[in-house]
Amino acid sequence: MQNIDDLVRLAGRRLALGRFLETLVWAIVLGLAALLIWTLISRATPVLAGPWWVSTSIIGGLALLASLGVGLRSGRDRVAVAIAIDTRLGLEDRFSTALQLADRDDPFAVAAIADAATVAADPATRGRVRRAFQPQAPHGWWVTSILFVVLVGVWTIVPQADLFASSEDGRLVAAAEARADARSEVEEIVALVQPDGDQELAPEIQEALSDLADADFASSDEDDLMTPEEVRREAIRQVGDVEQRMQELLDGQESQLEESLRESLAGLKADGLEDTDARDLAEALSKGDFKSAKESFEKLAEKAESKDMSPEAREA
Repeated sequence: MQNIDDLVRLAGRRLALGRFLETLVWAIVLGLAALLIWTLISRATPVLAGPWWVSTSIIGGLALLASLGVGLRSGRDRVAVAIAIDTRLGLEDRFSTALQLADRDDPFAVAAIADAATVAADPATRGRVRRAFQPQAPHGWWVTSILFVVLVGVWTIVPQADLFASSEDGRLVAAAEARADARSEVEEIVALVQPDGDQELAPEIQEALSDLADADFASSDEDDLMTPEEVRREAIRQVGDVEQRMQELLDGQESQLEESLRESLAGLKADGLEDTDARDLAEALSKGDFKSAKESFEKLAEKAESKDMSPEAREA
């Protein structure tokens, strides 16, 4: 009987594993279908929306527990397992009969048990049991792949909406999203303008950037709700205003620097310079003609690099 019991336990374990896998597949199918329905409903009703991992964990845990329960219950009836062995191996009820007659000692029972024990002791019988009860891919397992792809597509592509919201609420949500997008773009602009390292911007420019960063792109009148297009236009207008203010400040600083430089060079004397180009350079600088001064300086540089020029003249 020991050989018969070993084969029955082997077949029982494999039956339990096969039933567990089959139940798990269909539990996952039902779970994915439930998640798909919940995703569609939550996309239409924000109040039901929540973190995806919560619902996924709950449904996955329930599917696993149900599959374990079904799998553990399978293979516990030794007579049923023996009948399955007789059917799949074509043993004409040898094992099932031997198990049911195990408590009897009449000649028929002893003969039936001995015959079943002989078959069970054959090494080939164990290999046949392994092959006959090899777990197979559950039917319909491919449905889980299709449902998973559809679920991911719905979750990532279908936008959030609110079927029960009023038109005014929809406008508020759309305007808020447009305002958040505008604020994000403005933050990128401010980050690009801000200098790196120890450099500092002029106080006026820093103030303009701070005003732009703090802008909310909203209407001052609470009764006048802005559309998303109006929010974007307001953001563009404020960015343009800051750009104009910065350009005016930069232009003012450049003109002040140029005027200060002209005043400093106005008293430059060209008298006493023998070299024509040097005299032209001094006169151009004193007049603030920087273009002519650049040309005269380039001529002087060429002379200084020339070998024909004496050291005294080069130093002068």
